Amino acid sequence: MSIESSRCYTKAVDYLSRRDHSRKELMTKLLRHEFEKEDINNVLDLLQEKNYINEEEYLRVAVRSYGNRNYSPRKILEKLRTNGINVEQSEIQSIFEREGIDSNEAIDSNVRKIFRSLSHKEISDYEIDTKVTSRLFAKGFQIDEIRKSIARVRELDS
Repeated sequence: MSIESSRCYTKAVDYLSRRDHSRKELMTKLLRHEFEKEDINNVLDLLQEKNYINEEEYLRVAVRSYGNRNYSPRKILEKLRTNGINVEQSEIQSIFEREGIDSNEAIDSNVRKIFRSLSHKEISDYEIDTKVTSRLFAKGFQIDEIRKSIARVRELDS
């Protein structure tokens, strides 16, 4: 291994020591340090052989993390694809089930949190619903899911 490859390897391991990264994320970060693409690919191949880069484990951990932060499966899919992970919606749902993440609970938790943040303001239910819908739509939830959740939370909390 050349000196440059060794530096690249050290930098990659440094990144991985902080948190898991996808291959694409590491490629992007290492390119910023102006390592040669060939050196980077060789290093990433070696790291995969040693199982330091494990796309399946990265996927599981990322889905669990995003799910625990109440992101919708659709938003998680978008974020993972941005990070270079080729995944299908069904895989995310499968991980949700294995990890015990309930997408209804995620959206309901978001609705309750937004309701609390708006409770001190003198605004109409319509304005509250509009704000809730806007914020949750940005998190990847669909309009019909949001409306059902608003109704469910209002019913349970009344």
